[in-house]
Amino acid sequence: MSRCRKWTASKRPAGCAREAERGLLRMPVIAMTANVMTEDRTACLEAGMDDFIAKPFRAEVMTATLLKYA
Repeated sequence: MSRCRKWTASKRPAGCAREAERGLLRMPVIAMTANVMTEDRTACLEAGMDDFIAKPFRAEVMTATLLKYA
């Protein structure tokens, strides 16, 4: 089972809440998993992840994904 299925938006890591309290920009969370089925991607996004990269990944896919949040 994908780890992102165990993580819910209400259970975001404590560091995420502290960012907002300190007036910092929110750190995006990008799931990286070998689970590539559509339902795996959907589960990660519904759990509060900002994006999804399937493994094995291509460097240009990772670069493009990271640049979306730069």
